[in-house]
Amino acid sequence: MPPMRTFLTIWFGQVTSVIGSGMTTFALGVWIIEQTGEATPFVLIAIFNSIPTFALSPIAGAIVDRWNRRRVMIGADVGAALVTVALLLLFMNGALLPWHLYASAFISSVLNIFQNLAYTTSVTSLVPKQHYSRANAMVQTAQSFGFILSPILGAALYALSGLNGIFFIDLATLGVAVGTLLIVHIPQAARD
Repeated sequence: MPPMRTFLTIWFGQVTSVIGSGMTTFALGVWIIEQTGEATPFVLIAIFNSIPTFALSPIAGAIVDRWNRRRVMIGADVGAALVTVALLLLFMNGALLPWHLYASAFISSVLNIFQNLAYTTSVTSLVPKQHYSRANAMVQTAQSFGFILSPILGAALYALSGLNGIFFIDLATLGVAVGTLLIVHIPQAARD
């Protein structure tokens, strides 16, 4: 597969996954406020989501540089799917509690750090130098899609299908992301 096509394949999977995961994050925020009637649990989710960024970011880059980036991305997506399945099962059994969301926010944030680092650092090994600016703009645009479209779609789908439907859509989008990664090859950067 030509490098630019490989990048576009991965990009499509990541855009899909970002939107799906963003819808779940939004819907869980709505759900917890509906359940508790308080903003504190919502804020605690944001705090648990932020802690790994401060704690792991300084060392995560060095770790990702030593590992196969494609495997890191697949592992992060599979981990995110497992978190979503756990939340879905808890929700379906009426056992979903706020602390489950704190734990899932923390774990998802850890996975997201490794996912994003592997993805963004793969751009230079996938894309010809003359297309770096275009590819980086597409990566940034994908993140913006997530911030803009996820709440809009999440609100609409939450009203139509509830949290169950959102969970299943998130799992489908994670499947798209893993599927696109399984059909491509990401060259490893040369180590010093």
